[in-house]
Amino acid sequence: HVKHIYDRLVEHLREEIPEVSQKRRYPQHWGLEGHVHRVVRELLVSELLTYEFASYFEGKSFEELDELAASFKLENCLKRDGLNKILQEDAGLSG
Repeated sequence: HVKHIYDRLVEHLREEIPEVSQKRRYPQHWGLEGHVHRVVRELLVSELLTYEFASYFEGKSFEELDELAASFKLENCLKRDGLNKILQEDAGLSG
């Protein structure tokens, strides 16, 4: 529904940004169009959803907020050994 909007933005950026600069973004296989789509969507969506997410914490006590925050500590995270192994091997980090 918004492709026509993105297409105009991508075309404008292609005209204004030297090709060599367009190819410096990682990952390069996304190309300029992929980067525009991801960045614009992610920024707009995350900005708009900030208020909804913040509302979930309204009225929580310090202790409740502290307990929620603690769930993100590394020692409380589920380690996905299979996925970690695949990612390490792909990155050339396996021993």
